[in-house]
Amino acid sequence: MLSQEEIKEFEAVQLFMERAFLVAPKLQPTLENLQLVGAICKKIEGIPLAIELAASRMSILTLEQMEERLASLLTLLTAG
Repeated sequence: MLSQEEIKEFEAVQLFMERAFLVAPKLQPTLENLQLVGAICKKIEGIPLAIELAASRMSILTLEQMEERLASLLTLLTAG
């Protein structure tokens, strides 16, 4: 498992956190949050536009909700 500092080095995580902070300034870079952000970025394949769009949703979703919804959506799209 990566440390908090190692996770923060990933450009996708940095971009997500920078953009999310604009709409959710109370978001803290805890290990748990960074792991969720890493999972979200992985699910959206590190695509910068997708990261920016996902981060903008932080005003209405928690990281947990976003990660769960992405998992459900990807399952739906790849099932069958």
